[in-house]
Amino acid sequence: MNRTRRAGIRRVFAVAGLVWAVGTTSHAHAETGALVVTARKTSGQRPKYTLNSKPMVDLLAALYEVRKQRGAEQLVDVIIDQRLPCEEIFTVTGVAAKAELLNTRVFIASFESGKMIEIKRMPPVPLVVR
Repeated sequence: MNRTRRAGIRRVFAVAGLVWAVGTTSHAHAETGALVVTARKTSGQRPKYTLNSKPMVDLLAALYEVRKQRGAEQLVDVIIDQRLPCEEIFTVTGVAAKAELLNTRVFIASFESGKMIEIKRMPPVPLVVR
């Protein structure tokens, strides 16, 4: 076999291994029972919050109850409707922090297209204006 073909085969196996690793990781999250908080735009001023598809009247009280029952390390996935203002990211994650939940992930979702992206918090970067 020539070098190019061997390198191509190695790449195929590397990608297959990566796909397998990602698949097992997401399966592991499914087994841990991640809770899902959804913030959706409504016709009114305030968004509609749900916790595992159940409507929430008081988001802080609901998340605090989660911490009491399942612990501070409970994985909570926050899905925010893209039509809401970007400040909603800080609202929901701030409420989770007040409830002392330490393991949250934030996603922005387009419910119409069925797609979403994860938002990851990074260290602050100074803005340089020239």
